Amino acid sequence: MKSKKIMNGILVGIMVFSMAGMAFADNLNSKQQIPKTKGVMQNRDQANTEKRKVNVQEQINQLVKDGVITQEQATKWQAFNEEKKTERKTEMEKVKAMTAEERKGNVEEMKNNREDRGNGLEALVKLGIFSQEIADEVAQKMHDMRAVEQEEKFKEHTKKLVEDGIITQSEATKWEEFNEEKKAERKLEMEKVKAMTTEERKLEMEKVKAMTTEERKANFEEKKNNKGEKGDRLAELVKAGVISQDTADKMKSEAQQRPKKPERHERPKKTENE
Repeated sequence: MKSKKIMNGILVGIMVFSMAGMAFADNLNSKQQIPKTKGVMQNRDQANTEKRKVNVQEQINQLVKDGVITQEQATKWQAFNEEKKTERKTEMEKVKAMTAEERKGNVEEMKNNREDRGNGLEALVKLGIFSQEIADEVAQKMHDMRAVEQEEKFKEHTKKLVEDGIITQSEATKWEEFNEEKKAERKLEMEKVKAMTTEERKLEMEKVKAMTTEERKANFEEKKNNKGEKGDRLAELVKAGVISQDTADKMKSEAQQRPKKPERHERPKKTENE
């Protein structure tokens, strides 16, 4: 029962990210690439990679500390991650050498390769590093750790806004309560998907796969609009009485002053000399 529950959670994630991910891939093909300074992009990518590496390492260490996995399993997992990192680096080098037309065709190929490989934990089970039971427990523990990390980041963000005088402590408290309500709503939506039978989930996945490029784009845009841009989210907070319009304006101003991060899919164009 425990294994079924956790695997249901994984399937929920697959369904959600498949719908957004396929549309994102199509969107990537159709959008004009925005030129960026190559050195800046490489430094940013390297920093993000190092950050993810540290985060995963911390999670693995915590799993050993909690007795979920052994140190031997952790060492094998780390070796597996390094091997996959090398493979990804090789793939990226191939992509860099491709023409724009070749890259378009490569998107579908990479998507199929990801589907063939499955997620990391599935691969670890196939390799005999984890049993299915341990993999399920690891998946749940890592999900819980990410949830705690996100909650801490949110509270740090609201605390900083209070310290900077952008929002009041009362508004910060209301915002945290509002955030908890939204989390409860999302949980209910997840439960609906978890309650689906295997056949129902397969049908939903088939619907997604059967979508045309335009349908996936429309679906992606709808989900993006439902999630809302930053201004829309602030408007929602104002409407709910969490913050005042004056506070929302200050938050917009503060956000505009921060350096804008480039989209993850943006990459520098290759010049004739490269």
